[in-house]
Parts: sequence; C-alpha cells; structure tokens
Amino acid sequence: MLKYSLSAAGCQTGPGRRKGDIMQTVLTVLLGLAMLAVLAVLLGGVLGLVRGDTPARSGRLMRLRVAFQAIALILLTVLFLTTR
Repeated sequence: MLKYSLSAAGCQTGPGRRKGDIMQTVLTVLLGLAMLAVLAVLLGGVLGLVRGDTPARSGRLMRLRVAFQAIALILLTVLFLTTR
C-alpha cells in the first residue's frame, strides 16, 4: 500500500528513479541552503547594525550576502532550465 501511494505521488525510489529527478532534488536542497545562508547573513548584519559593529564587519557581511544571493540565483536558474 505504501509503495503504491508513493508511486502515485511521483516519489519513486530505487532503480526506477531517473538521474534528472535526483539532480532536481539536489539542486532544490542546495537552493534552500543558499537561501537560508542569505537569511542568516542578513540577520547577522542587522544585529551587527543594532549593536554598532565596525563598518569593516558590516561591509564583509554585505559582500557575503551578495555572494550567497548570486549562488541562489544561479541555482534557481539551473533548476528552472533542468525542469523543461
């Protein structure tokens, strides 16, 4: 029963699973991690701003946030291109 319901939902496991499905899953997980990293760095920057951290640390966090956003956008683009 469980095997049938998983197959009906499109969540195949085992040798019948395609490489494209695995790649989409990996890209989705990586995209989620990149988005969480953006959020963490953004919150760290906001908290640093409230505490009055040095401008050098604030600038470093801003560059790190932009880098994580670029990674997230690249992963999102690749994910969209692979789902066609």
